[in-house]
Amino acid sequence: MGPVNLGDMARALQTRRGIAAAAQEVGRLSAELASGRKADIAAATGGDMTALAAIARARGRVEAHAAAAAEAAAFAGAAQAALGTIGDTLSGFGPRLLGLAATSSPAAISASARDARLRLDAIVSALNVAQAGRHVFSGTATDTPPLAAADDILGQLTAAAAGQTTVAGVIAAVDAWFDAAPGGGGFADTGYLGGTVPLAPFRIGDRSEDVAAVATTAADPALRAALRAAALGALVDAGVLAGDVAAQGQLLREAGAAAIAAGDGITGLAAATGTAEERIAAVRTRLGAEGTALDLAHAAIAAADPYDTASALSEAERRLELVYAVTARLARLSLAEYLR
Repeated sequence: MGPVNLGDMARALQTRRGIAAAAQEVGRLSAELASGRKADIAAATGGDMTALAAIARARGRVEAHAAAAAEAAAFAGAAQAALGTIGDTLSGFGPRLLGLAATSSPAAISASARDARLRLDAIVSALNVAQAGRHVFSGTATDTPPLAAADDILGQLTAAAAGQTTVAGVIAAVDAWFDAAPGGGGFADTGYLGGTVPLAPFRIGDRSEDVAAVATTAADPALRAALRAAALGALVDAGVLAGDVAAQGQLLREAGAAAIAAGDGITGLAAATGTAEERIAAVRTRLGAEGTALDLAHAAIAAADPYDTASALSEAERRLELVYAVTARLARLSLAEYLR
């Protein structure tokens, strides 16, 4: 049987199909080379998408836990920074107040009292810190600042100490206000405004131990001790024991001793927060490694090998150029060239 000759229209149609197929192949390979992913995942997996679906689910869990861990890290970091500020505040004025001489001048007493007042402001401001709109030391009431303003706290303490004429009396009144049970009109009612329930630990991973507790509230005894120390000194600036410079100096020295003692409690809270930060960092490192492993597993299935893709693209481009060359030559074909 002799060869089958194609008519012009059939040959033109065949040529167009060849050009379209070659161009489509070039486009597909170009996209794969640019994205690094196979264009037809179903074909690459033989139609079995189970492995890719499992990887996607695992990757979603890792990303969710990573987001929670990042939030926990920011929250713990804010708490640690606040505790650092409070520790520095206490160590900055405790020894200085404790070192006041019994014969200190009224000017020295006034300056030290003013400094204590500023330190109270600094401690209250540190404890009212918020991270991403959530107050760190408010327990579950994260939408509420944990402490009343420093002016309000000092005003209530001044009222509580009104009428006291001795250092012991002032200290007893301050202690009674800070230690009063809820309903007693003291710190628990009008000084601390946060929640009574500590914030639940952050869940940052699948394992049972993948939790991080950043649950300290401003009502914690160590933080109340820091507030009390600064408040004792600030009361002198508010006029408590006015006219008795010696008594005011003694109250400031008591405030200095209280500040030094409160520093140990702040150090303990900072250490506990540091432990939580360490755990969060370890989990974030592990989650990062898991995410990388899942990405590699996904790439092993869906990624296009750049060398093979580049080689195939070069071959496809060569075929496309050949088709165009043949088409162009046929288009220029004349009877004289055909007979030659």
